Amino acid sequence: YIYNMAIKLTITNVLTFAGVISPFLISFYLIFDSIFNGHPKGFIWLFGVMMSQLLCILFKGSGMMKFSIRPWLRGPSRRPPEPTRPNPRMHDLCSVFEDKINSEYGAPSTHLAFHWFTIIYILMGLAQQQPVKTEGILFLCTLLVISFIDTGFRIVNSCETWKDQIVGALFGGLLGWVYYMLVAYVLPDGQKYTYYGPESNMKRCKLAKQSFKCTYSN
Repeated sequence: YIYNMAIKLTITNVLTFAGVISPFLISFYLIFDSIFNGHPKGFIWLFGVMMSQLLCILFKGSGMMKFSIRPWLRGPSRRPPEPTRPNPRMHDLCSVFEDKINSEYGAPSTHLAFHWFTIIYILMGLAQQQPVKTEGILFLCTLLVISFIDTGFRIVNSCETWKDQIVGALFGGLLGWVYYMLVAYVLPDGQKYTYYGPESNMKRCKLAKQSFKCTYSN
């Protein structure tokens, strides 16, 4: 038997796929940007977002998020034992990789924690610059759009509830702000290691018009 496992090419499926892998797409972009342009900003951001994800997972298992237990684990007395979705296999896309650590809880949403850590981290760097850089605003808007796509996908397909996502967004945003302050004001010259922070003098200098006067002597 030959099974066609490819995803059907539709707008919905493309947006779904983009939402599911959006944390990986953003991570690869920022890391390759650092590699190609020879700066450590992407790696510094990556360390912070990885720490935030670890804290998010530990927070899930702390026992404080009992309200966010997955609907199909609540039992028939409160909710149906199986998730009600248009596509019964859609929950397989809620996580790119199998999640065996505190997967019974939805809050805080790791996806929303990732997105809002990154959004607040970028926003803080933009806010320090006057005038604000246009390319930074465009990048921030792109991150917001990707976050909204991922949010909508996860709500429509019952991956998480609004409460799970709100907790995730607040959790990630707070950690993004704290991490930016640590990088910018604790590291020596830390602001130049943040996105859209001050550039080095070598990158800002420009050659002015110069003239040369030649003299001859016997």
